[in-house]
Amino acid sequence: MRPTGAVTVTRFAPQQWLVYRALRLASLADAPDAFGAQLAQQQEWPDKLWQMRLEAGIFSADACPLLARCDGGPAGLIWGKLEAAHDPDGGSTEAHVYQVWVAPAYRGRAVGRALLDAVIDWARSKNAHAVNLSVALTASAATRLYRRAGFVPVGKPQLLRDSALLLTQPMQLLLHPSQQ
Repeated sequence: MRPTGAVTVTRFAPQQWLVYRALRLASLADAPDAFGAQLAQQQEWPDKLWQMRLEAGIFSADACPLLARCDGGPAGLIWGKLEAAHDPDGGSTEAHVYQVWVAPAYRGRAVGRALLDAVIDWARSKNAHAVNLSVALTASAATRLYRRAGFVPVGKPQLLRDSALLLTQPMQLLLHPSQQ
């Protein structure tokens, strides 16, 4: 989708399910308090489930699973998904961002920004009026990335998952603020 120096962001291809699985499991091991999913559960998934999950995203018009490569190696991932907005007038679409992660070896090299820009571009191409995400309150680097991209906090912090007392802050980027 968009090269940024040595960083390239593309949609995952079906045959890259092993790369997706490796990045996703690495993200859950590296930052267990940043995701709703838990490592132990996803480690138990059979190969077929990983393949089906990635293919469902790849072949859906409403999903955008993206892979970042830096210097030729897999460096991170992000997953965008379109959902109907909570709009009383109806017909409005929002994009939601999930699974944002950059491998430690590639942090500080604009990989996160390249991933985020690519999913924002995708959301714009789908005529979404906003992009939403949640960030762990303890994730200061991620929060700084989102703020630099124009995201602002919306609403009150929420529980990351029922089994933990970890809080996340919902954030939003309006894509067409003049129309709001």
